[in-house]
Amino acid sequence: MPETNHNIEEFLNSTSDPFQAIDTLNKQAWELRYVNVGESMEFSRKAMEMAEKEQYPNGLAYSRLY
Repeated sequence: MPETNHNIEEFLNSTSDPFQAIDTLNKQAWELRYVNVGESMEFSRKAMEMAEKEQYPNGLAYSRLY
């Protein structure tokens, strides 16, 4: 899984599977929740937007946890 914001953007641009992208954003948000709250919230927000667009209920639910 990508570990920096720059790598996340590269990953999101390179993957054709939106569910994988949403899951990656959610995982990154979870890992950053105590280290960098602002960035964690940003990843969660992006995952939430994508999950709503793709109608992915699991991704949406996880994005709301962070």
